Amino acid sequence: SECSSSMMSPNSRRKRSLVVAMLQLVISYDLRQVMAQICSSAETKVKVEVKADRFSNDTSWELIDYYTGEKLLKQRGFTLEPNEYRSKEICLSDGLYNFTIWDEYGDGICCRYGQGFFKISFDDEVVLQGGSFNANVTEVLNLGYRPEQGMLSTREKRYLNAHNKRRKEWYEKYNLTDAPMKYSPEIAKGAKAWAEELLNACGIVGIEHEDYNPFGENLAKNVGKRSTFGQLYPVESIVGRWVEFEIGLPYPSNGHLTQALWRASRYLGCGEASKPYRGGVCRVQVCRYGRAGNCDMKGFDAREGENWMVPMLMDVTRCGPNCP
Repeated sequence: SECSSSMMSPNSRRKRSLVVAMLQLVISYDLRQVMAQICSSAETKVKVEVKADRFSNDTSWELIDYYTGEKLLKQRGFTLEPNEYRSKEICLSDGLYNFTIWDEYGDGICCRYGQGFFKISFDDEVVLQGGSFNANVTEVLNLGYRPEQGMLSTREKRYLNAHNKRRKEWYEKYNLTDAPMKYSPEIAKGAKAWAEELLNACGIVGIEHEDYNPFGENLAKNVGKRSTFGQLYPVESIVGRWVEFEIGLPYPSNGHLTQALWRASRYLGCGEASKPYRGGVCRVQVCRYGRAGNCDMKGFDAREGENWMVPMLMDVTRCGPNCP
């Protein structure tokens, strides 16, 4: 007969059912992966990236809801291969979330045994990164907090834009992606307080950094008649003094430039203060940066040639707090 039929054996049916179940599992997993990248208009895509060092078994992390303690994302120890990179994504609504990463042996994931790191992004914008720590790092993530939208003064916006414009130009020059800073009102409070304090030293030549300040810091001061040296200088001029005036100088003579353009610095806060002084005005400008720049320059022999460029262009450095 040209047409024949046969009965499927029980063993064949079991194999077929297993194959179908596996295909359904793969399709379901792929669908979840696709859906994890498509968030509603009321949600933000949160991405956690971790690269282990050589001793990956001692590294674990979790992202939990700050109020309920619900575990949203996690990676347990003994699940990463040495130097392995993994990322996970989730769509979340605005609120507070706790991120914690542990290293069982207390030596972090960078840089003694490899160039490990952790990085958290909101809608592809990096908000937290690091790698050099001891036993653990715990940070509270404030999803939905956007101080640049309606909360900043005109000059604060200009400080942020003046820095980020120069950073973008500098990184493009060295074929790097952009790394704009976000504005931190919390850092700005400290900068403003120190600017006020420095008004007590208007008659002293030079200007002093605050002791025990954990953030990077650039300072400026101008004294004189309101129409001349005591005028309120444009923000572009102030930031230009820190950057353009130091292009071509060796380190540490270019220390303002290296801090303003320090790639691992992701938060900025600036404060200004003024007072009448000797028939004119004394003005102080303070900008602070998190993380702090000019970090571990001795370790890179920064005074030799352009060695200072190496740490300045690194994505992650270890000085100062992870968050404002």
